[in-house]
Amino acid sequence: AIRIAAHRIREHRPGDQLPPYVVAALQDAEPRVRFAGVQAIAQARQRQAVHQLSDLVAKETDRVTLYAAWQALREIATPDVLRGLLKDARGPVRRSALLALTESRALQPDEVKPFVQDRDPGTSEIAANWLAHAGGNPLIDISPRPGDFVDALTVKITPGIKPAAVRFTLDGSDPTPKSRSGSPGRLTETATLKAALFVGDQKVGNTVVGTYRKRESNLKLPALGAVETPTTVAQVLPLLARADPKRGPGLFSAAGCVACHRAGDEGRSVGPDLRTIGDRDDADSVIRSILNPNQIIVEGYGLLSVSTRDGKGFAGIFESETDSALNIVQLSGEPVAVDKRTISSRRSIHQSPMPAFDRALNPTDLADLVSWLMLQRALPTAPAATTAQPSAAAPASAPAGRAAPSAGFSWEMKPDRLSILEGGRPIADYVFSDPQVLRPHFQNLRAPSAVQVTRTHPPAEGDAIDHATMHPGVWLAFGDINGEDFWRNKARIDHVAFTMAPAVVGGRLTFATRNRLMALDATVIATQDLRVTIARHGDHAFLLTLESGIQGNERELVFGPQEEMGLGVRVATGLTEKGGGMVVNSDGLTGAKTVWGKPAAWAAYSRQVDGRVRGVAIFPGSSNPNPSWWHSRDYG
Repeated sequence: AIRIAAHRIREHRPGDQLPPYVVAALQDAEPRVRFAGVQAIAQARQRQAVHQLSDLVAKETDRVTLYAAWQALREIATPDVLRGLLKDARGPVRRSALLALTESRALQPDEVKPFVQDRDPGTSEIAANWLAHAGGNPLIDISPRPGDFVDALTVKITPGIKPAAVRFTLDGSDPTPKSRSGSPGRLTETATLKAALFVGDQKVGNTVVGTYRKRESNLKLPALGAVETPTTVAQVLPLLARADPKRGPGLFSAAGCVACHRAGDEGRSVGPDLRTIGDRDDADSVIRSILNPNQIIVEGYGLLSVSTRDGKGFAGIFESETDSALNIVQLSGEPVAVDKRTISSRRSIHQSPMPAFDRALNPTDLADLVSWLMLQRALPTAPAATTAQPSAAAPASAPAGRAAPSAGFSWEMKPDRLSILEGGRPIADYVFSDPQVLRPHFQNLRAPSAVQVTRTHPPAEGDAIDHATMHPGVWLAFGDINGEDFWRNKARIDHVAFTMAPAVVGGRLTFATRNRLMALDATVIATQDLRVTIARHGDHAFLLTLESGIQGNERELVFGPQEEMGLGVRVATGLTEKGGGMVVNSDGLTGAKTVWGKPAAWAAYSRQVDGRVRGVAIFPGSSNPNPSWWHSRDYG
């Protein structure tokens, strides 16, 4: 009723006031009711409700509702009204007004600076972070980052705003206004660094904690001589079978890879991190990347060249960008923030900052190095089952072939989908090209018993036909990223390539893809890297693991406050609550209406048939920064 009232006013009676029960919802004990009231006020543009929203944020403890509330203030209050709230005696109100004004870019740095010393710690931290971000800096810049080192290491700390000082300790105690300021300098022993930003005697923001561990190294660096004849892929591939991976760490250091890449315990992550390269790439493409880095450039790691009006030049890898600053990691590994007002030219060059190693590594050395890199995995290694391998000339977008059917997993690549089988029986289709469903998705998932647990797609006779192209089976989509709707098949997510061909290792089928998030005007706003693993989970279930990373295309990404966001699963019609099934969550709540809108560690949708439970359970990753709110429906 709350949302319906807001919709009617917004669409048919602009200017009308919401019914009193909507504003009263802000006082409800249930967070999702307060959230609905906040959204209704914003959608109906109820400018007269600023006072009620201010009272709400002053005492709100639910993070999602609080976020929606200050966004609502930004929508309905004028900048002058928000500036008035900056003088409110209540810290959370000042904090919300500051967030709303800075989000709308309605404040200048000189207006924000006084709030660095606000008596409310949250307001102070937001002001300091905003000023640092506007200048292209982190609040505290520590270089190099904490980690392992050999012999000695020089650590430099820089405050992100001025006037301010970073005070630190190396003995594990918390920094105070009397602690050392500046930088630790040269470290020769293991130390735990704790650093905090101070403006005068007031601490601003959280304490940064990191440990620099000194380790002994028995690494013997081989001598690399000049290679007279350029090394080729054809020379290296036959040597992999008898390569010596124990020489890999030494070659990784001797060749200078440690300056930009991290693998195992070696190096730093300026370029692509190689600590799990064995999970996402094959030896052929790694060899090609080393011999000719310009042939395969990982997105986001191409060379960026910038010139400024005072004659300076910078070249390196794009790191981040704000309204006022462009942040680059230079080829030396040092970061630099370039004032955008001084930039005279800026070019993205399709060239890797990494030099070619075809005349630096001979075939044997390169085979030993690559054999070691292929052991850098997050997953345990095991003998591989029979799989189809794409040829060296096969395009990454469609690795051809099929894995021979066996008692385990196998697969078949088709023009529009990857068909996945176990014991020769189909268990799922990963569809990467569909003219109606404008995003990659899984269709027709089956349990080991061959019972189908997701809806039939396309819907068969007797199946529900609602949301046919929006709810195909299992999918990742978002109702609002930078104002674009990827959930309702408006904006689209296009498949670009398989970045790791399907393979069966240790009884698991694994593959990885890259997708592009395309706005309605066909511009690319982001890139998605998706890694998929399917494995048996006991005798009666499959475990489907999805790991998704989304990176903006040289722009900041804003995920809007929508309920249609993230992982979607549409269960088979016979498993729905309408068909006799039941939703239950980790807190023991049952029923789609009861589970809806509440955070939980997991949720399951199932039905008991002939003494056996059939269904689907979803377990969000434990590393996710926020709890998952569940959008459960009785229709599946």
